[in-house]
Parts: sequence; structure tokens; C-alpha cells
Amino acid sequence: MDHHDSIQPYLEQYEFFDPCHLSVSEHLRPEEVLARVELLIMSLLAAVTRSEQDGGPFIPTLIIAKRDIASRVMVRGQVRLKLAVQKKTMNHIGVLNYSRIWCVLAFVYATLLEGKTSTQREAYYSMINDFSSQQETNHIIQEVVALLNCTRLSLGLIASSKGEVAGRLTILDQGPHGAMRHHECATVPRPIDASMSPLLRFQSDARYIIVIEKDGIFQRLFEDNIHKILPCVLVCGRGYPDLATRALLKGLSEQLRLPVVGVVDYNVHGMEIILTYKLGSVRMGTETFRYTVDVKWLALRDDHIQQLGIPAAAFQAFSPRDHQKGAALLRHPYVAGDHAYRTELERMIERGKKLELQALYHFG
Repeated sequence: MDHHDSIQPYLEQYEFFDPCHLSVSEHLRPEEVLARVELLIMSLLAAVTRSEQDGGPFIPTLIIAKRDIASRVMVRGQVRLKLAVQKKTMNHIGVLNYSRIWCVLAFVYATLLEGKTSTQREAYYSMINDFSSQQETNHIIQEVVALLNCTRLSLGLIASSKGEVAGRLTILDQGPHGAMRHHECATVPRPIDASMSPLLRFQSDARYIIVIEKDGIFQRLFEDNIHKILPCVLVCGRGYPDLATRALLKGLSEQLRLPVVGVVDYNVHGMEIILTYKLGSVRMGTETFRYTVDVKWLALRDDHIQQLGIPAAAFQAFSPRDHQKGAALLRHPYVAGDHAYRTELERMIERGKKLELQALYHFG
């Protein structure tokens, strides 16, 4: 019996299968995550014991859900991952990464046992002797998510946020003594707290949610009181959105049931930002679909470029990286299957020019 067989009881604790045979990360209670970590430890110890009894070599192995482009499928307009797991031996992932997975598991176990949460940045500094960069830490955290088949939030890990929210919105949360607190966003933009999204309640008389790529445009619209002229909530992800911003937007969309529109630069990265909100990303693996929102691409688009009469000096030529990114997006299953998105991207690539939102300052 190999190591895969020895951890089969552990794997059976997971509800990997859904009706579409897709990998789905679960929202778990702390005690459930602790139990899965303990099962993993017991499976490892059982495999070591069996190897000693059989007298054969022991090669540490982990069974981890795949999260690569080849596993990506479109289901009801969302990026999902086909059910597929891979056996990763210590020889395959390397001794260092194997040990780092156990470092993160130990950190998660201790954090949950104390009833606390931690940002990914805090996790990195807590394990700084084991990791050389934040990027390495984030990668191993995603490996643990795929290993335990649960969300990052279930692990007590939250991403540091860079987003903001403003406009016709009141955020309600529970204070330390049980009293409800009201946070008004109509007078001052509120930073998006990475830990607040799942438990918040929202009140609003807005008619739209506007997602904005650039902080400067977000601030300008807020200072011009766009939310008083057009009843709306403004959300800014400051470029590619982090998990906290996407989670908040998901909560706003589900609770307020308002149309969500996106305002981004006219370039391939702007389109990719819209798709990240709309479809998720393979990099986030099995939890990505939980934070998707049906964002409609409002601006900037090809029609605006043709109609607004923007000075030629405001445009920049596509870089080689832009052309490479555009070619990759054309192969994206959603873009390939959606005539409007595909046409928009083809025209953008054919023009070979890009335009930042700030160019609209030309009109005052």
C-alpha cells in the first residue's frame, strides 16, 4: 500500500465532488480546519510507521488539488477548476517547499487554536526565518488552501487591503460589546478592512455600484460628488483588485442587488481587471469563484475612443508586453466565446494604442 492509499481516509473527509465535478473550496469553521490538519498529521505518521514496518523507503507525499490553466473551465459564466488532484512528493516540490507547507500548517493551527486571525503579511514576518519573500509565503498559502480544500479565510488568513469604498453607503458591524456600529461612507472614503467583508451588513439608497481602477479617478469622482448626482457606491481596487476588495464587492452585490459597472483604462490590463472581478483568477485556485461579481464593462471602450475626440498626444503605443498580454486574453475561454469582448480586444490590438483614464481630465 503506497502513501496515497494511506491518506485515502483523509481525502474522504473532503467534499471534492459537486454535481459538475468541480473543485470547490469550502468555508469551514475553525474546529473543522483544525480537524483536517490533525487528520493530515495522523496520515503522515501512519505512513511513516507503515514504511518502517515494511522496511521500504519513505517518500513524503501530499495530495493537492490542481489549479492551473489546463484545469480551467467556464461554468455559468464563471471560471471554475475541473476536479483534479495531483500527488506531490517531496522530491517533486523540493524539501524546502515541503517543509514550508508544514510551517504554514503549524502557523494556521496555532492561530486558529488561539481564536485569532492574521494577515498574510503578518504570517510572512512570523515565519521570516523560513521564507525569503512575501511572494513565496503567498504561494505556499495557496498550496495549503488546495491541500485542505478550504478558503483562506477559513484558515484565519486575510490579505492586506489596498481598496477603498465611498458614496451612498452605510456599513454596519458589531462592536466589541455587541452594539451595532454605523460607518457612513458619504463624507469620507473608507479603507476596505481585509477582515470585515463576510460579517458586514450594508444599507444604501444607491442605484449603482461603480468599480474604478485608478485611485486618482476614484478621488476625483468622490470630490465632485458624483454619488449625489448619480446615486451610487464607489469602489476602488487600485489596479488589480486584492481579495479583500473583491470580497467586499461580492457582499455589496449580493446584499444590495444593484448593477455593478467597471471603469478602467483603455488597455489590455484594464480588460483583465474587469475579467478578474467578473470571473476570478486561476491563481486563486479552488476558492476563486466565491468572489466573482457580474461587472459590466462601462468604460473606457472603443466607442468612447472614437466619439470623444481625445488628443493624439494622450495615447501611448502598445509595448511588446501589451501585445503578449492581448494575445493571451484572446485565448481566454470567456473572451473567445463572447463576441462583444472579443471584438473590443481585437480593435484595441489592431489600434495598437492605449489610453489612461486620466486623459479624460482634458475635458475638465
